[in-house]
Parts: sequence; structure tokens; C-alpha cells
Amino acid sequence: MNFSKTTLFISRLNHDPSIPWEGPTKRDEFLIQEVVAGLQTFLSSVKKFADESSTKIQTIEVTVRKNFLYRADELIRESEREKVEKEIILKEKELEKEKKRDERKRKREEEEKKKQEREDLQAEKKAKKVKELEEKEKKKEENSCKGDCGRVCRNGGSWMGCEFCDVFWVCPVCYRSPIMKQTMAKHEKRCQKL
Repeated sequence: MNFSKTTLFISRLNHDPSIPWEGPTKRDEFLIQEVVAGLQTFLSSVKKFADESSTKIQTIEVTVRKNFLYRADELIRESEREKVEKEIILKEKELEKEKKRDERKRKREEEEKKKQEREDLQAEKKAKKVKELEEKEKKKEENSCKGDCGRVCRNGGSWMGCEFCDVFWVCPVCYRSPIMKQTMAKHEKRCQKL
């Protein structure tokens, strides 16, 4: 039998001194095995406890006052409360940023809509103005003398006009000429046929 020095040492310690010692007995081997099994059980439970406690270890950051005692559970609760407050603050900031983003987007859309309305209104005014100018030019053309003098009729009673349309007008000076009288007669014949 080969025994280690530890086994021999333990067997000598547990040996009854009144009996001469001749080496480890069956009883010694049994005791050694029991001790080793007990040690293994103890070490595995210590390791298990260490593993469990290592998972329970938390790193926390809390603000504390000097010269003031704190309990660990109070510090943990305070840390958790601060975490919750920070999360709430971050969510509020995110919501505020989103509101601002939405507000800017809404304002931008409103400004674009107003700008489009202004452009449409300006285009409408410009078209109206162009139309008014065209009507004014047309009216001026209609009320101007057809005999190359360039005068414009201002509701004068002496102006001569076509009996069938309000387009052909001649001033009294131009109407005195025989050519203009003939032109007026031709125009009235054409208007009468229409």
C-alpha cells in the first residue's frame, strides 16, 4: 500500500497510543475518506455561496453627506430611486425634443402653406391687374377716334358712333372729313349684316 505523507500523518494522530502503530488501518482510511468528503462538501458550499454573493454584489453611485452613517439597503433604494428619476427625466427630455421637432415641422408646413397662399394671391392679383390693363387698353382702343388723330372719347355729345356697336367712334373734327364719313358708312353696313 502506498500512502501519502498526509494520510500517514492523519492516521498517526488518530491512532490509539496504547497500541503500537504499524501503518494506516481500514478505520484510518475510512476516517480520511470522510474528512476529504466533508472538506469537498464544505468547499463546494463555500464556492456556491461565493458565486451567489458575487451575483448579488452591485455597484451603485449615490450622493452621500460627510460624517453621516448610511445603511446598505437605504443606499440601494436611493440608487434605484435616482435611476428611476434619471430615466423619467430622460424620457421627458425625449418627449420634449419630439414635441419641439413636431412643432418645428408643423410651423415649417404652415410657413410653406402661407408662402404658397401668398404666391397664389400675388399671381391672382397680377393676373387681375393684367386683365384690368387689357380691358382698359381695349376700352381705350374702343373709345379712341378711328380717324388717326388719337383723341379719346370722354362722353362728349358731339362724337359720332356706330349705331350697331359701341366699338367705332369718331371725333367731331375727323367726322367733318368726307373720307371718314365714307369709312363710317362702310362700317355701319358691315355691322348691320352681322
